[in-house]
Amino acid sequence: MTCIVSIIIPTYKPGEYLTSCLDSLCRQDADASAFEVIIVLNGPLQGYREQIETYISQHPEHQLRLLTTEVAGVSNARNVGLREAEGRFVGFIDDDDWVSQSYLRLLIEKAAGDDTIVCSNVKQIDDETHEEMSNYITDAYRRLLNSKSPSLFVGRSFLSSSCCKIIPRRAIGDARFDARFALGEDSLFMFAVSSHIRQITLASAECIYYIRARHSSASRSRMNYGRRLRNITLLCAAYTRTWLSHPFSYNLPLFLSRIIATLLKLFRRSY
Repeated sequence: MTCIVSIIIPTYKPGEYLTSCLDSLCRQDADASAFEVIIVLNGPLQGYREQIETYISQHPEHQLRLLTTEVAGVSNARNVGLREAEGRFVGFIDDDDWVSQSYLRLLIEKAAGDDTIVCSNVKQIDDETHEEMSNYITDAYRRLLNSKSPSLFVGRSFLSSSCCKIIPRRAIGDARFDARFALGEDSLFMFAVSSHIRQITLASAECIYYIRARHSSASRSRMNYGRRLRNITLLCAAYTRTWLSHPFSYNLPLFLSRIIATLLKLFRRSY
């Protein structure tokens, strides 16, 4: 079987979480030949490369590949993985998250043309209490599950993250993550890709992407007002340049919603 999905996992100084993530992929009930897993180790290599290579050698039945770059940063790592991806669709998974056993099979079953993204259910789990937490993508999934095909604007929550979905490789084209941004890069990338997306499809509720809520993670850390203002200004400029590059290809309500959502972050205590 030809590789259908390339899963890209960026990892920096990986620990036990990466093993849990990889275990969930090696337990998939999809045919092992239908997907490849590209692990991109960014930053320090010594010790960590050997750890991942050992894991790969212990799972020869799966298509696991390790790429390395000494340049740290999740955006750079994802871009490295994109250059090597061979699947018709691409999926991103953070190294501290994991997926249900039927995740890939159910996504592949819903995969259609090169203008459609297929999104999964999402559950966010507190890493300390192991309790399920509220999550905006979870709420959007429940609200739109019975919608035949939500528009890009109505389904905009699914375009705020590159994870919990598969994206047609042709739709991605030359789009890449902007490495200038440590926060907000996901939404910007998905907006860039959205000019080639005409449809959002939801997989069944058993197709679950589990987010591990770590209270020390970068996405939950506080950013001082000056840094926040600079990041938001640059993000708004990047959104605007992207939209102006092909204004008739992008969804205008989606563009405006991204600008408004980005500006509102000025008034939040955490970014």
